[in-house]
Amino acid sequence: MPAHAIENDSPDYSLPVAEIARLLVRLSKQAARPRPIEIPLAGLDKDVKAAEADMSAINGDNKTGVPSAYSCPECNGVLWEVRQGENVCFRCRVGHAYALNSLGTAKSAALEGALWTALRCLEERISLERRMADSALAKTQPRSAEQFRQSADEKQKQAAVIRDMLVGSMEPEMRRTASE
Repeated sequence: MPAHAIENDSPDYSLPVAEIARLLVRLSKQAARPRPIEIPLAGLDKDVKAAEADMSAINGDNKTGVPSAYSCPECNGVLWEVRQGENVCFRCRVGHAYALNSLGTAKSAALEGALWTALRCLEERISLERRMADSALAKTQPRSAEQFRQSADEKQKQAAVIRDMLVGSMEPEMRRTASE
């Protein structure tokens, strides 16, 4: 991951772990220097109108981009693809904006969040169905109890697949924590 980050950005420093603390101490004693934020200005007025829900900015002939096949990871709105030379940016009408790499990162985070939510929901449903099976047995309804148990067992298999996907995509030190 560090090599990928260095390759796709322009870091001020790239150091071995043993030298990072020394650099942090030195930098903490210096005044922070302001860094300009690069914001593509071409078509920004149209984006502001879109963010203010001015439909003419989206429906008019003078659009800043084209609708993409992607939805915004934050608001689920349509992302518009805006090209400026070799750079590609995605913006939704609410105002969220992503570069190509940051959109990939945000989509990965959204996917992981959705999978954790799905896992939690499945595990709650499994617990509920097992409880319903116990209740059915207590009421001498063995067929209902068996149906609840079979359903819970099937969901247990689905939950295991999702958990394996999630834990398998984690860094090794995070895997230990999640499985404990």
